[in-house]
Amino acid sequence: MHLEIQRQSGIDKRAVSRDGTVEGSCPGCDAEPFYVKTHPSQRHDDRTWKAGARCCECGDAVGWIYWAADTIFGTEEDERVLRGRTRVY
Repeated sequence: MHLEIQRQSGIDKRAVSRDGTVEGSCPGCDAEPFYVKTHPSQRHDDRTWKAGARCCECGDAVGWIYWAADTIFGTEEDERVLRGRTRVY
């Protein structure tokens, strides 16, 4: 899981732990380390999800968190199998 912070000089990628702790300091309030909370997630591609992230300390939007889905065939195929009609072969 990683956070992408968009800056004028490019994208700053930072590691994020499972509890929402981001390495480095917050771009808004300089809290270090800082914690993030996310908005509802959306599918980025067939194997990756993303969600907007805000700093828990100052509330500033800091970027997007990306994480890989645990899947073998991809999220679309998993949804088809889990929510589709039953098939007997």
